Amino acid sequence: MWRPPTRRSFALIPTLALLAACGDSKPEKPPPVVENEAGRVVPALDPPGMARLRDSTLFELRYPAPGLQGGSVKLHAGAWKDSISPDNVREAYVTMIAHGDLNGDSLRDAAVILYTDPGATGKFFNVIPVIASATNQPEILGGTVGHGVFLGDRVRPESLWIDGHRVWLRMMEHANGDDACCPTLWQQRTYRLVKDSLKLETTIPLGTHD
Repeated sequence: MWRPPTRRSFALIPTLALLAACGDSKPEKPPPVVENEAGRVVPALDPPGMARLRDSTLFELRYPAPGLQGGSVKLHAGAWKDSISPDNVREAYVTMIAHGDLNGDSLRDAAVILYTDPGATGKFFNVIPVIASATNQPEILGGTVGHGVFLGDRVRPESLWIDGHRVWLRMMEHANGDDACCPTLWQQRTYRLVKDSLKLETTIPLGTHD
């Protein structure tokens, strides 16, 4: 049975059996992880002390949210909820964050995975870039939300990190014949930033999970 992700949970890097690869491409290994100041485990790629977008900033932004009325949602403490009725709740919340430089300006941008439940059958995931900008406080960055990419309905993102100015994502999506509740196809994807939008660059199959 498909279950929604834990609110604002940050997935640990999974151990995957790399059963298949595409051509000569080899899946990258997820980076080592550290615990940030909010107590959440995130990839450690940039030098310690380098300014970056804080979780508290990312949790208060407005994000594109296809499926919700208006097409976007303003989060508070990383989440939004609206009860249509006692048995029908619409909600959106951040499930993963990765930090790193996406555009080569030496500022640590972010990639956010947003889970959206419009109160119907769909349970949607999007990966969205947040572009860092300098402020009058050297250790604190501002953020501008860019255009994200739809990952799918009831897919299972497992790990997210930024390296080489790319967003790296490991997730489980639906293979042909999978029930909507139960994706079985592991993939590793990379996305690059073009202006303010993420664009899919590579997809590498990692095998299937029964």
